Amino acid sequence: MRMKKQGVRKPGIIQRMNPGGLGIRVYLLGFAAAALLMVSTALIELHQSKKELLSIMQRQAHQVLEMVLAASRNAISSNELLEHTFRLRLLNNAVFIRKLYEEGKITSDRLSAIATENHLYRINIFRKDGKKLYSSHSQVHTGLPERMSPEVVLAPIFRGETDTLFIGLKPARFESGFRYAVAVAAQNRSAIVVNLDAATLLRFRQQTGFGNLLRNLADSPGVVYAVLQDSTGILAAAGNVKLLERADGESLRDQEFRDSTFVTRLVQLDSLDVLEAIHPFYYGDRFLGMFRLGLSAQPLVLAKQRVFRRILIISLALTVFGFILFSLILVRQHLDLTRKQYRVVETYSGQIIEHVSDAVVVFHHVQGIRIFNRAAEQLFGIKREDVEGKPLSILLGDALCLELMQGEQTIQQVECRIQGNRRNLIVSRGKFTDEGGEQNTIL
Repeated sequence: MRMKKQGVRKPGIIQRMNPGGLGIRVYLLGFAAAALLMVSTALIELHQSKKELLSIMQRQAHQVLEMVLAASRNAISSNELLEHTFRLRLLNNAVFIRKLYEEGKITSDRLSAIATENHLYRINIFRKDGKKLYSSHSQVHTGLPERMSPEVVLAPIFRGETDTLFIGLKPARFESGFRYAVAVAAQNRSAIVVNLDAATLLRFRQQTGFGNLLRNLADSPGVVYAVLQDSTGILAAAGNVKLLERADGESLRDQEFRDSTFVTRLVQLDSLDVLEAIHPFYYGDRFLGMFRLGLSAQPLVLAKQRVFRRILIISLALTVFGFILFSLILVRQHLDLTRKQYRVVETYSGQIIEHVSDAVVVFHHVQGIRIFNRAAEQLFGIKREDVEGKPLSILLGDALCLELMQGEQTIQQVECRIQGNRRNLIVSRGKFTDEGGEQNTIL
């Protein structure tokens, strides 16, 4: 045991220092700060990732809608061009037939020949009262319901309100299907009506129309629904119609449709998160409706789930790490407290050794003499400072030291010379291990 020169430590000083409480508080504050930093970083990353993904999806939705708008305008323009071609063709034939009719050169057979030659479906000439004068079609329909009456359809010509009437697409009068027709006025306000079978026009519309366009769009990955609607309701739709019907309940008002340019919003339909993009559709100055595109917001949900999983993993790691670190701190504090208590005991032991009447010498085989009390100073006539850290032989000589160390008895009587004087000593020998795990010998 090392001899302390200072005075005896008072036991109460350990309790007043209270090292454990301050260390735990510092640890808890550091741990909380680290946990807060990691969780905050994860949440900031979630917000940033969600913002970036949302921006990317909005740009994609905008680009898709712009392409849909361009394709729709092209489809309308192509349809108008086709209809214009139909009208011009029918009008030219009607004017030619009117000339023949006014020259008295028209018969039903002549109309049939003209229809065959010009690939016309049917040519009819009606009197002012709606009765048919001539027809390229000889079949007479009996017992079939009439869908459209010539008196009603051709009334503007019969009344003299116009000389040219573009009837356009209309259902057949008796048969199934649709026709495309043009009428011109002839003498005595009679009407010449030229018809084309509208199957070609309808097929073109079907292939280039909104319905087919939206169906192709809805088949794309990530598209939940696509719809064209106006203030009266849905005009064309494709995709998840059930979700679309629910989404339709949250539609914007017609005026809001017209005033907006491009709007996106996040909506939850049943359990599905949807990013809905809305864009008004104008053709020229005409407002035709509003395109609405529903995109799956699953990428946003997955990003949120990834960050939440990361926060959970961080929390678990922090909990395990915190538990281990906290346990180590408690063990370390317990060890420090034990050491401090040991030093107190050591101090008291040192004081006892210092004041006993027997000479006490403690030494280590490498570090030399470690304790040399007052009685030893008086016995050997040498100061402690002069022997500390030096081998035992400086006091008793090599031979006597060897005898003391190798002897089997723990108590021996030896004869030696000290300061030139012969002395008889009774020496007891013992060993102990200090706090550092080093073995010492005490004489």
